[in-house]
Amino acid sequence: MPSPLMLLLMSLPLAVAIAVAIVVTGLRTGGLRTGGLRALLRLRLRHRWLVGAAAAVQLVRLTDPAWAAAVLRPWRGALPVIAIWVLVVAFAIANVSTLHGRARAAMALFVTGMSMNFAAIVANGGMPFSVPAARRAGFTEAEIGTDVLGHPPLTPGSRLTPLADVIPLPGLHIVASAGDVLIFAGLVWLLLSSCSAGASLTQFGREPQQRPEDQRAVAPRPTATAVARRSGRGT
Repeated sequence: MPSPLMLLLMSLPLAVAIAVAIVVTGLRTGGLRTGGLRALLRLRLRHRWLVGAAAAVQLVRLTDPAWAAAVLRPWRGALPVIAIWVLVVAFAIANVSTLHGRARAAMALFVTGMSMNFAAIVANGGMPFSVPAARRAGFTEAEIGTDVLGHPPLTPGSRLTPLADVIPLPGLHIVASAGDVLIFAGLVWLLLSSCSAGASLTQFGREPQQRPEDQRAVAPRPTATAVARRSGRGT
């Protein structure tokens, strides 16, 4: 497996691929037209600091600094994983009330993927990866043999093997898990369902309430015939 720095760099092409998939799919479905883009840009998420905190914990987990050993090492490295899962689930719960039906299903898919990864990591003291899958994904033997905290190779004693990193993605130089697939599918679905709701959205799936002044009926302009009748010239 690669070094922690390489793990961080490897996430960049995956992020680009996700962004491209969102844009292409959105253009095909019409969800990312001008109105949809405006709606997406106006989305307001609650407690966004939870996502930042989860990303910070993951960064510390991958870089494995010496000063964090007291937190990263106990329970086979499960503490930071538990923290990330709790933060992400808390973020989902905080925002689910503002989601419409499709977006709620997308959020549920995302949380399910996170939970699958969480289970595999806690059961094995890290996310195991398949060595044959790593080879098919383009990793060298030196990279595969590098010891990276939280990414042990699969062994006959590994638990929850189907949830491990067993899906090679050669073009991205990544070995993914079933949970990863659900996470990214949920994110794409969530973004598309949010922007396809239209430019009138101010929250996830919620139509803005009309203000009283916007509800006032506008009197129709009188026609030429009506004006003539009022002046006594009509028939």
